[in-house]
Amino acid sequence: MKIVRNGKGKENARESAAQDFPERYRVEPPQFPKADLSGAVGRRLLKLISNQAERGLQWVNEEKKRNGMTEENFEIPKGRPGNHPLHIQYNAATNAFLFAVLARLGESDRMMGGTARETLERTAAALIRAVIQTHSISGSGKERPDLWNKCFSLRVDYIFGMGTWLLWDQLDAETRLLTVRVLEHDADEYNETPAPAQLYDDTQAESNAWTSGGLALACCMLKSHPHRRIWGEKAREFMISAYATERDVASTKIVDGKPLDKWLKAPNAFPDYTVENHHIIHPVYIATVSEMVRSAICYRLADEPLPEAVAFNADKVMDVLILLNLPDGNHLYPQGTDYISRRMDSFFQVCNVVPLKPTPLREACFLRVLGGIERMAEERPQLPMTGSLGMDNRLLDLGTRWGLTENYLMRYLFGSGDKTLPENQIEAKLTGVHINELGKFVIHRTAKTLSSFSWHVSPSSSQVMGITLPLDKDVLCCPIPAGSYIGELREAGNDKKDPLKVLSHKAQACDDGFSVMVELERCSGKVRQHSAFVSLPNGWSVYLEERIAIKNVAIERRESGNIIIYDDLRWPFQKKARAFTGEQGKISMAASSAHRGNWVNVDNRMGYVAQGLDSLQLSKASTEYNWWGQTEYDTCRLAFKHVASTNSPETFEKGDRISAFALISSPNQTSEETSALVEHIRKAGWQLNKGGVLALNTGKHLVYMNFNPQIQTMTWNSGKMDLPAGSSGWRLL
Repeated sequence: MKIVRNGKGKENARESAAQDFPERYRVEPPQFPKADLSGAVGRRLLKLISNQAERGLQWVNEEKKRNGMTEENFEIPKGRPGNHPLHIQYNAATNAFLFAVLARLGESDRMMGGTARETLERTAAALIRAVIQTHSISGSGKERPDLWNKCFSLRVDYIFGMGTWLLWDQLDAETRLLTVRVLEHDADEYNETPAPAQLYDDTQAESNAWTSGGLALACCMLKSHPHRRIWGEKAREFMISAYATERDVASTKIVDGKPLDKWLKAPNAFPDYTVENHHIIHPVYIATVSEMVRSAICYRLADEPLPEAVAFNADKVMDVLILLNLPDGNHLYPQGTDYISRRMDSFFQVCNVVPLKPTPLREACFLRVLGGIERMAEERPQLPMTGSLGMDNRLLDLGTRWGLTENYLMRYLFGSGDKTLPENQIEAKLTGVHINELGKFVIHRTAKTLSSFSWHVSPSSSQVMGITLPLDKDVLCCPIPAGSYIGELREAGNDKKDPLKVLSHKAQACDDGFSVMVELERCSGKVRQHSAFVSLPNGWSVYLEERIAIKNVAIERRESGNIIIYDDLRWPFQKKARAFTGEQGKISMAASSAHRGNWVNVDNRMGYVAQGLDSLQLSKASTEYNWWGQTEYDTCRLAFKHVASTNSPETFEKGDRISAFALISSPNQTSEETSALVEHIRKAGWQLNKGGVLALNTGKHLVYMNFNPQIQTMTWNSGKMDLPAGSSGWRLL
C-alpha cells in the first residue's frame, strides 16, 4: 500500500480507481466548506489534537517495537481480547482518524509539536490497513473474527472509515476499495435488523447510537450503492430509537417523514432521558448519544441535508448530563460507576451536541470542561489528558481523542456558539430537585451544594447510597457504594459482603429539598434497617438510621455513615493533602485507628456531625473498587462506629435495637462552625427513644423519620410536634 501525494501520481491513482471500482463503490472526496467556522475554540482544540497526535505516534512506535513490526507496516497483534473497548484495534482506528483530521485541517505542513504532515498521513494509512486486514472481507490471511462482533463493527467502521475518507485523495485504490467493502458488509448486516430497545438493566441506547453512525457513514460515502436507501433509513431508525422515551413511542409527531409511533416499538431511555446500563443509571452511556450526533459530520461532508434524527432528543440528553455534571468536568454518578469516577472525556464527548443545539448554558459547560482538559494537559503531561487513570497509560486515551476530533469537526462545519454564560453562573442555573422514580434516584442542587440519594439494588450489588458535597472544582467526595452513608454490617462467620435488599421506599421531593425513606433487609434477613436521607433547603443533608434484630444475630462489624473522600494531588484541582479536624484537633489516618469523637471537618469546607456513635475512623481506601478493577485516584474512607463494637462479635436477640444513628453533612462549613453545630445539637438533644422514630434539631430545621404506621408526637423544650405516619422530612423551627 502506498500514500499518493499531490501531482501526477494523484491523478493516475484517481484514474486507476475510476477504472477498477464497480459503480456501487464510487466515493466522492469529502466536501469541506471554504471557511473554518470553529473560531478561537477551534484553535484550542487543534492544539490538544496535536498533543494527542504526538502521544498516538509514540504508541504506534512502541507497539511496533514490542511486536517486531517493520517501519512501514502495522499489524493488530494476536492474543488481544476482541471485545474489550480498549483493545489495539480501537486505538489503531482512533489514531488513524485523529491523524487524518490533523493532516487534513492542521494549520501548516509541520504540525504543532513538530510532526510532519506526511508522517501523519503515512502512519494513518498503515493503521487503516491494519484494521482492514482483520476483517473477514480482506482476504489477507490475518482475519480476526473476534474483533468484529456485529454489535461493535459499525462503531469501528465509523472511526477508521472517517480517517479513510478524510485522506481519500492520498490513499491508494486498494485501501479505498477495501474500506468501502468493509462498510458495505457491515451495513448490510443491519438491512433487516430492527433497532433493539430495552429500558432496564442494559439499555440499547449506546449500541443503537454507535451503530447509526456507521450506517450514516456508509450512506454518505457510497451514494451510488443500491443499498444506500436502506442504510439511510436504518441509520435514522437507530438514531431515533437510541434515546427514545415512552412518550416518543406513543407520539404521532412526524420526524424525517414518519410518525414516531411508526419508527418505534419500545423505549430505551427513562422519561428524564437517563439510561440504565450495567444495571445502574450510567452517565457514561447517557453520553454515548455523541456517537449518534457525530454522524452530522458525514452528512455535511457529503453535502447532504441533515436528518432530524441526527439530533433526536440529543439536546435533552445533554441537559440531563449537565444536571449530573460537576464543576471539574466529571459526571456525578448517583449509583456509582464500574469505570473510573474521574474522566472528563465522557462529558466532553457529548458536547458535540452544542453546535447543533446551542444555548449559553451548554456552551459554558463545554468551555468549562475544555478548560479542565487544557489544565490537565499542561500541569499533568504524564497522565491521560482527561484524567482517566483507568486508561492504563496516557497513550490509550480513546475517549479524549473521540471528543477532540468530533468537537473540532462539528465546530469547523457548524460553527461555535457566540453566546455563553460566565462559568461562575453555571451552578445557579441548575438549582432545584430532580427525581426519577423508575431509575430510583433523586438529586438536589443549590448554587453551592449537591446532594443525591439512590435506592437501587442490582443483582450483584447494592447502589443504595447518598452523597452530599460542596460544588467547586476540587470535588471532595467519591460517588461509590463503599461511601454510601448506609454503613457496613457484617455477620459473624460470614466473610462475604452483607447481602442487602430494599423492602420498601418512599421518596418525596419539593422545589428546595427531598427526603427518601428506605427499609432494608440485611444479614440474610436477620436485621432490618430503617434509613432516611433528607436534603435540606440550605444544602445540608441529614441521614437517619435505625437497625433492629429480626432474628438472633451475632454481628462482627458494624459501621455507619461511610464516606469516601478523594485525596490525590495528581488531580490538578487539589492543591494540598486533605486536612481532617475533629474534637481532639488534627486527625491522622496513618494508623487507621479509631478516634474518640463524633465530628470531623475536611479542609475547612465540609463538616460531618454524627449522633449515636462515639468514635470515627479514617483509613486509606482501596484504589481498585470499580467493577473492572481499574486504578482509581487515591481516596480515604470515613466511618463512624461505637467503641464497644470493637469487641466482636456482638450478639443481639430478636427485637433488640442494634443501633440508632444520625449524620449531618454540612458543605462549605469551617471547623469552627462544625464545632459550634456539635454544641448546639448537644444542648438541643435528639430523639431516639421510640422504635421506628428518629428526630434531630439542626437549629433551623427539625429533621425526622417515622417508620411507624401511626402519627408519633415528639416533645421538645420548645413544644410538641406531630410526625406523620410512615414518613420522613423536615419542619422549619
